[in-house]
Amino acid sequence: MILDPEEYEHYCTITAAEPDGVRALVTLRTTYDQVALLADYNIAETVSAVRHLPGFQQAAFYLARNEPVLVEHVAWETGEHYAAARTHPSFTRHLHHVDAVAEVTVRIL
Repeated sequence: MILDPEEYEHYCTITAAEPDGVRALVTLRTTYDQVALLADYNIAETVSAVRHLPGFQQAAFYLARNEPVLVEHVAWETGEHYAAARTHPSFTRHLHHVDAVAEVTVRIL
């Protein structure tokens, strides 16, 4: 596990293929009243649309234990797949909602 289990609680994992490609940590800082809703929303979007995009391998969702933060550990077959997904309408359709309620940072691992 890439995140400290003392600080983060595993919430959900969606797997389409064994993760062996490019990985990223997406950190979403929000408010206590939004963090669980944001997690459920992003999980629903991942299940219904994102996991069907070419190159998607896995997304694991974690909630911080002491602050309103959602972390997504995502894996894509290649960096090109991840970059293409980030411009695909099936991926971008949920970003306006996320940006409205969270400060988002992405770190490629």
